[in-house]
Amino acid sequence: MRLLYFVLIGLFCTSCAAIEPPKRWTEDNIFYSSKSPSLQIDVPDEFKYIGEFNGDYKVGTTFDPSIKTQTKRVLYNYVVIGENKHLLKLYQINIETLPIDKYWTPWSVKDSMLTHGMLKQGDKNYPYQIDNRSNVGNLTSQFLLDKGIITSPCVIALSATRRYGSNNNVRMHINYMEDVSRYSEYDVESCLDWNKFTSFNEKQKNFIKSFEESAKKAIQLSPYVPPTKAK
Repeated sequence: MRLLYFVLIGLFCTSCAAIEPPKRWTEDNIFYSSKSPSLQIDVPDEFKYIGEFNGDYKVGTTFDPSIKTQTKRVLYNYVVIGENKHLLKLYQINIETLPIDKYWTPWSVKDSMLTHGMLKQGDKNYPYQIDNRSNVGNLTSQFLLDKGIITSPCVIALSATRRYGSNNNVRMHINYMEDVSRYSEYDVESCLDWNKFTSFNEKQKNFIKSFEESAKKAIQLSPYVPPTKAK
């Protein structure tokens, strides 16, 4: 009877550990996630962490777009600010959670995509794409504006993504964005001139090459090792 008691206690404790929510926080410019995914990300020192916000939304299923399912999403934000609090760069870790995997829609190729590739971190691959965006996202723009940060009307973004979780229902995006609204520096007249890679001038091509190298170098993932004073 006593043995059965300890077995039941052990199963209960194991169950509690299994349902314990992941712990995620930033310390000394390192993003920690205890599980789903279990990793840490060394954010470059030039970026300053300014907080996170919830960006929950509803999405249609792959099988029936009319069926909307709640998606839990938290976005962690790191910035490089220029003169007059103008946003120069944004490093954003976006973690989304859905009830079950079947609700994920495929990652589609967008017209705004300039190039794509595969980023290898340890034994895992992270597909990424680089595209032109008219802003950093409506929710992100409002979050930054509330902090007095002025966002760019034209950015180039690299987005790397991978799924995690026992049900493959957690998706993490790492977004690295840079302002390209200083059009004269690239011999272009507007953000529309960043829409098509095949029509880029030499300055634009050189920028994209440099941007891709910098963004990939900035995404450094390693196994989760909690600091001495874990949150």
